[in-house]
Amino acid sequence: MTDAGPRDHGALFDFNFGALAPGESKVFKTFYGAAGTEDDALSALSAVGAEAYSFGQPNTAGGPDLGEPNTFIFAYASVADAAVCGNGLVEAGEQCDDGNVASGDGCDADCTVGCLDADGDGSCDVTCVTIQRDVYGQVADATIWARYPSYNDGGSAYVHTGLSDGAAKEALYRFGLDFIPLGSTVESATFSTTLYSSGTNEIRVHRINASWAESAVTWSSFADSYDPAIEATLVGASSGVRSVDLTALVQGWVDGAYPNHDFVLEEDPTALTAYRSSEHGNLSNRPSLEVCFY
Repeated sequence: MTDAGPRDHGALFDFNFGALAPGESKVFKTFYGAAGTEDDALSALSAVGAEAYSFGQPNTAGGPDLGEPNTFIFAYASVADAAVCGNGLVEAGEQCDDGNVASGDGCDADCTVGCLDADGDGSCDVTCVTIQRDVYGQVADATIWARYPSYNDGGSAYVHTGLSDGAAKEALYRFGLDFIPLGSTVESATFSTTLYSSGTNEIRVHRINASWAESAVTWSSFADSYDPAIEATLVGASSGVRSVDLTALVQGWVDGAYPNHDFVLEEDPTALTAYRSSEHGNLSNRPSLEVCFY
């Protein structure tokens, strides 16, 4: 920077933009203004990203060195070129750039994140995963019992709901979903369990809204920590496999709409239902959650 003081009567800017093809243009910004001091002028230039500038200052006390009582400003700044989708660089306004402008490869033609369509059939490739203990992913389950509110039952081969020895039982489940990318679309989510019931009660599914541990949760510590809204229902049976659609619930977890503390099963205290748990010796009878997503 050269400060010529009062002898500085102007500035010369030389722009070397190179050759421009017919119809091509080059955009840049110029700024003109004033500030009360040289320091204020410099702050204004920094705020607008000026790259070259010239000051005009008065030949009065404080003028040549402090820019008082006013400093006039002329400045220049370049304008970044528009993002080019397909050049392999993620630039301003782009979510992704994989070096091409083809959709169906996870990064769409407009450089927004899209789904994978490896087979080119025009539909998103769907990934389906079955979460089941000792098969894939993390699973936890436990029974809580109002008769023994401080007792933990997270290691048995069965979990229960309904009436047992004059008091209610509820069954808690948690399936880890960390492997599903944030923002994925959940096409389906199906919970399956092998159960045995003394009746045909409606068994209700509720979203749990507090953390819990399989090895520690009790009736007292859980304290009805679930949303009263019913997410889904299944019906008890003397024996067999029951499945229930939890797509909307899982989508909410994947979207981050609420924490994934999973769900609890409960029913009216007029029957008792036993479900084979994740500790059951028959792996194929353990509870599972199949999730399909893209």
